[in-house]
Amino acid sequence: ATYGGRDDQIWAPYYTLHKILAGLLDCYEITGNKQALQVAQNMGLWVHQRLQRVPVETRIRMWNRYIAGEFGGMNEVLARLHRITGDARFLHCAQMFDNIEFFFGDAARNHGLARNVDTIRGKHANQHIPQVTGALAIYRSTQDSRYYQVADNFWHICRNSYMYAIGGVAGAREPNNATALNALGYTLANRTERYAEARMLIEKALRLQPNEPAILDSMGWVLYRQGEHQRALDFLTRAYAAFPDAEVAAHLGEVLWITGNTAGAMNIWRAALRENPQHEVLGDTLKRLGITLQAEVNDTP
Repeated sequence: ATYGGRDDQIWAPYYTLHKILAGLLDCYEITGNKQALQVAQNMGLWVHQRLQRVPVETRIRMWNRYIAGEFGGMNEVLARLHRITGDARFLHCAQMFDNIEFFFGDAARNHGLARNVDTIRGKHANQHIPQVTGALAIYRSTQDSRYYQVADNFWHICRNSYMYAIGGVAGAREPNNATALNALGYTLANRTERYAEARMLIEKALRLQPNEPAILDSMGWVLYRQGEHQRALDFLTRAYAAFPDAEVAAHLGEVLWITGNTAGAMNIWRAALRENPQHEVLGDTLKRLGITLQAEVNDTP
């Protein structure tokens, strides 16, 4: 496969093939369409016939090629096809999609993720995460513990040693991208307990854009999560004054409520609900705090 656009070039063909195969198997398993299964079997046998002629060394180069070597979840869908049909050729074919350097370190399978060696750095998430879920599908069919270890070690290495970079490659190409810094910081503050890390990112974004309401809101929210309620109110009040959005209102109202200004919180929430009665974050905040305001808003003339 060659990354490019000329008529005689092909871009990641197995990536597309995986989507077609997965859809065909869904058609069979959900609706019982036997023709869909037959087409999927024929496609799978074509792939098996094609790949078994390719030397291991060539496959290693193919599957490690950035984007052009992306095959989606071909290992997963072929293992699934094996479970449905019992045809061992499909399981063999799934294993021919092993990204050997990524999973096992080298052709001799001496290290790699299966041995808890970090081979993750520099990898393309969209290309390599489906390969790991495919390893789990192969484990399900073979009970070969190496495939389980690939997935288990991948998860723990990612969880404990890496940070998710939101916004594609924006942060990598432009480390002073305030939007990317704020998005990542807010995500960490809102969905994890990594508050110090979140605050560092948001503070950097704030230095770059000190009057941006979204960043002021993020700063207020992480301060609240760290227990600095008064400072949180200062930032959230500024954010709401500049941009009276329902999510900012949810945050500001919660801090007002927690600090004892229940009347102020009610006023903020009522105004936000009148404008955005179905807003998810606002609704979740009120539900979590055990507050019912919807009826009052609907009754307001």
